[in-house]
Amino acid sequence: MTCFIIAEAGVNHNGDLQ
Repeated sequence: MTCFIIAEAGVNHNGDLQ
C-alpha cells in the first residue's frame, strides 16, 4: 500500500517504485 501512496504523491523517497 505504501508504494501506491508514493506513486500517487509522486514522491518515491521509499524507493519501492524502483
